[in-house]
Amino acid sequence: MEPTFVYGPEGDLLLTVHGATPPTDEEWRVYLEFCRTLIGKATRNLVVTSGAGPNGQQRSKLIKEFPEFTPIPVAVVSDSSTTRGIVTALHWFGKNIRAFRSSNLTGALEYLGLPAERHAAVIEKLRTLTASLSPEARGITKKSNGERGLGPH
Repeated sequence: MEPTFVYGPEGDLLLTVHGATPPTDEEWRVYLEFCRTLIGKATRNLVVTSGAGPNGQQRSKLIKEFPEFTPIPVAVVSDSSTTRGIVTALHWFGKNIRAFRSSNLTGALEYLGLPAERHAAVIEKLRTLTASLSPEARGITKKSNGERGLGPH
């Protein structure tokens, strides 16, 4: 089975790239195990998504199992108005999270307090992660014949 999302660290930053399909419960379990290894190391989180992400149960499990991550700032980059709406609602309820369009990746990196000299390395790592998802996972079909993901910034 092709992964629906990929992730990895870039220094103190956790990068997560979701495709067009929500993660399975098993994928989410493995992701949470990976997150456990980052406690005390990751101080910010950048999520890029084509619109998919964890379901309510999966988000709840993350919050319950990792209260240490609650204060960590999270920037979610997506052109999905639904995704950005969910993120905005979470922000209203006091979560340290903000949504950005893909055209404003620099704004997301600035929100996370990432020094400008690190932006290029982060963008390159995001491109590598995104490319590791299959075209189908990224929501690219033969009919659409287009690329989804990070453009020039």
